[in-house]
Amino acid sequence: MLKNCFSDLEGWQSEMAAAIRLGEDPGYAIYHRTQRYNRLDALKQIFPALEKIMGEQAATGMLLAYCDANPAQQANLMNQGSDLPAWVTTLPELGEFGWLADLVRWDLAMHHAWLADDINPAGWLRPDLQWIDSAWDLRGWQDQASLTQLPTHGYWVLARQGDNITAEPVEQLHHASLGRLQPLTMDQVPEPEDQINLAYFAGKRWLSAAAINQVSAFL
Repeated sequence: MLKNCFSDLEGWQSEMAAAIRLGEDPGYAIYHRTQRYNRLDALKQIFPALEKIMGEQAATGMLLAYCDANPAQQANLMNQGSDLPAWVTTLPELGEFGWLADLVRWDLAMHHAWLADDINPAGWLRPDLQWIDSAWDLRGWQDQASLTQLPTHGYWVLARQGDNITAEPVEQLHHASLGRLQPLTMDQVPEPEDQINLAYFAGKRWLSAAAINQVSAFL
């Protein structure tokens, strides 16, 4: 009986959470509005450059439209927006602003670098490491303290260093290697073309502590 009660409660909580996210039930309208604007505040924290570049009114309108088109899938509001770069490319009214998706991707990479765990002994790469390629020379790039110029187009690695995020240009082959290493666990062997880059990555301190200890095995 007790098990059935918990099952019923879990089901009701799931249905209520879905109703709040979707906003289709008038009975949950006030909760949906609160959740909608909480998501908006969180998205503005994740994508601070949008408001700086687009202006508060335009950025707010776009992010609210995104919230309405993409109901939250997770309770943690700071863990969202991964599909925003692709979503902005579907808006005809933003067609002339081709650089906007890259700007959003930079913001998202910065956010993930900041929120990452400090250690990840199971993986080859440091958890805070992010890599990105930009097709545009973007303006209005932000660091954690102030707005400065965004790096030009090309391949970049972002990493947390103390109280800052560093952005460093890399060659395409290193960019591709990082992408292949990212899903690997320490019990998986990197591809031969990636093994030749391990010493370079170790020197940059981009590998996890456990991976750095294994680099010599591939040299």
